[in-house]
Amino acid sequence: MHASLRITRMHSIERDEDTFKRQRFNKPAGFVNLHFKDSDEFFRTHAYSAAGTIVWLDYVDCQHKTQLDELVTVASSLDCHDIIKITLNANVKYLGSEDKPTQDRARLRLAEFVRRMGNYAPPDLSPADMQGRRFPRTLQACVKRALGSLPAGRGGRYFQILSSFQYADGQPMLTVTGIIFKTPARAACAEFKRLSRIQSWPFTNLDWAEPRPISVPALTAKERMRLDEVLPFERGSDSQWQARLERHLGYKPGGTSESLAHYARYYRTYPHFSRIVL
Repeated sequence: MHASLRITRMHSIERDEDTFKRQRFNKPAGFVNLHFKDSDEFFRTHAYSAAGTIVWLDYVDCQHKTQLDELVTVASSLDCHDIIKITLNANVKYLGSEDKPTQDRARLRLAEFVRRMGNYAPPDLSPADMQGRRFPRTLQACVKRALGSLPAGRGGRYFQILSSFQYADGQPMLTVTGIIFKTPARAACAEFKRLSRIQSWPFTNLDWAEPRPISVPALTAKERMRLDEVLPFERGSDSQWQARLERHLGYKPGGTSESLAHYARYYRTYPHFSRIVL
């Protein structure tokens, strides 16, 4: 990304000592500045670039209230057209009550979630929103409420969501990305959408729709080449794409019931790892 966007200054913040040492050992370029400190300490003194800023708040633990507080603080400091992205752990099990009966678990988790999130919790939540498959959407609603608290007066900040995804990276995760505008932002947002043609991007989310799921199967190189023979598909539903790829491959290679359909959607950016001998 730094090569495509001509980025010449990057900062990486890490509070785990072993992870920091590993980052220092594997640092890919001299312009990457590594910081062994908490992110709140970094942002209190950081001077943002007038040339534009991209911030990625990539969280692993489940201190969601503190993390959304930091999101609001950082977003309030950004300038027009700066980009900010937040990644949150969306594992509902952190709310506890695993040992409770199924009919009570969601209700108890809802009470604990509201207690932890405070004003960021939407008032219309129900126990059903504490189910694993729906919890990323619940977290996204909290992100929306948090960013809705940005100063709204003239010269304030407005967050325009661009995309949101839910996926499994060892644990369920939610990631939301957006762009900052100064208020009043209606005309600036409309102009940005027109000039950037962001609405033609198939993965865009400009109105806080449900986060788009990413669940692709682990494929061998031979399986990928076989599937790529018939891609891309111009139209059709996920179930139709799944059935067509299963027929072409001859079997379902594991994953969810829609994993091949997701591969068809993301195959251009699907990572490929190979063993090499140096």
